Amino acid sequence: MSYCVYCEQLTKPTREHVFPSFLNKRADRQGLYYSAAAEKYVEGAPVVRDVCDACNNETLSRLDDYASDLFDRYFVHVIVKPVLFQCDPNRLSRWLLKVMFNGQRAFGGVEKSFLPYRPYILGKDPYPPRKVFLFGGVMVPSKFEGRFVLPRDFRLSELRPDERLLGVEFDIAHMLTLNSFMLCVISLKDVKLEVLPSNITLTLKNGLGLVQFSDEGEIFFDPSDSRIDHVSHKVNQTRNKPWLFGRNGNVVVGNKIFKITAHPRMRQSGSAVRDNKLSLMSVNVDNKLFAMIGFQVYPPQLREIQTRLGTSISESKRAYAIIERRKYKTYVTLVDPKELGRPHLDMRTGIEQSDENWRLWRSAFERTGLIYLIEGVGNAPRSSSVLCAVPILKVSIHEAGTVGL
Repeated sequence: MSYCVYCEQLTKPTREHVFPSFLNKRADRQGLYYSAAAEKYVEGAPVVRDVCDACNNETLSRLDDYASDLFDRYFVHVIVKPVLFQCDPNRLSRWLLKVMFNGQRAFGGVEKSFLPYRPYILGKDPYPPRKVFLFGGVMVPSKFEGRFVLPRDFRLSELRPDERLLGVEFDIAHMLTLNSFMLCVISLKDVKLEVLPSNITLTLKNGLGLVQFSDEGEIFFDPSDSRIDHVSHKVNQTRNKPWLFGRNGNVVVGNKIFKITAHPRMRQSGSAVRDNKLSLMSVNVDNKLFAMIGFQVYPPQLREIQTRLGTSISESKRAYAIIERRKYKTYVTLVDPKELGRPHLDMRTGIEQSDENWRLWRSAFERTGLIYLIEGVGNAPRSSSVLCAVPILKVSIHEAGTVGL
């Protein structure tokens, strides 16, 4: 017996597919998925085992039935000319949030932002806790080595807009791609906003070719608006997440070797860990607090030491930390003094911290003047050893001025 993650009732858990069974049955081939939690690829349909029978096979199943109908009418096709898409935006929003929430739990993502949306997903609340904005776009076919590669797969992705540049803090910014159809859910921390600022809609349109749904649930999926194709998307992933693509595009799962379709050979330089998953932690050792950052994929150039907290630790000469605190989130940049244009870490999307957690973390780094880096995220880091102690260059607190250490 355990508590259902949706209704929070104590009950016997059942298996809930991340990608509903109708998608797996209609797929051209069996899926291959990367699990950040397991740090490896898994073959077959990913599932979670924390949903009760009533939620799984009644409420959520009805949402899947609606999405299955949309799939047969729209999503099964590759878009080659403009398509007028019509839907019930309420049911589509609930279904997308459900799939994204399941994906966060299955693949080791951050599920916290989705928790307040559960009553809305289940249909118990008529409105979400924050205004949800739907966007759509087209992933067009690619020409690769003299042949066309069609977008024939399903994927979940987290958008990481530059919140500081846009002047907002996102609550949810996730996308589900079904073959050619890119479906994006956006919500902001500011609950008072009923209309998205124009700079956000322009950024989504110019960057990804995403267009907002009408209030009635209509949108034109127009391939001429597309900013991304199947192969260029993988090029971007290779740049930001090279560990996803194995050696030369070969991925080993058990005793099988899979070749990733249209694997891009080029690897572009950029910020060393721009798209990394991180956690901010305050650790108490001998009644003294230490401010720490845990990395899902640790930057090798900052692997300077290996020692435990509470011992004498030399500060890094390879990095300096710039910390910015806004209303809900904290942002960290790790500057490389030898290459200012290519930071070790450039956090475009902040990490949400409660006021209490921020105060603890802040008091810890103010006491030492250092941020300690370790490998691993969440409550179970892979090692408790400190690999780098980064001195703090500047701290900026939104609406509270700037202080230097």
